[in-house]
Amino acid sequence: MRKLVKTINSYPGIQTTLSCGGHRNPKFTHSQVSENEFYIEFKFTTQPPTKEAWQSFRNIARLIHGSALYDWALKPDRWVKIEVCELDERSEILFLLQGWNVDPNDLLGVEP
Repeated sequence: MRKLVKTINSYPGIQTTLSCGGHRNPKFTHSQVSENEFYIEFKFTTQPPTKEAWQSFRNIARLIHGSALYDWALKPDRWVKIEVCELDERSEILFLLQGWNVDPNDLLGVEP
């Protein structure tokens, strides 16, 4: 999980804000998820986002798309996705990368 967070933070114009790699006994009131799940919330570092930041977002999306094509695209018990989770009080777009029954490190095995 740490490697994936580090990778996302290495993209120009992108910054992670929250993450959870799963817990054996999650406390759902504290943004924790079960051990077979993970999530990473991230956003653009500037508003409006630069062209470079949008390209970084595309590269993150390609990590997911490429991995899905190789290993678990046809397995209904696994998934990963990116969605817009909210606009914060400063109108920043927050993205949520989520996975279920997928090792976050598997996303790093495919070149964007």
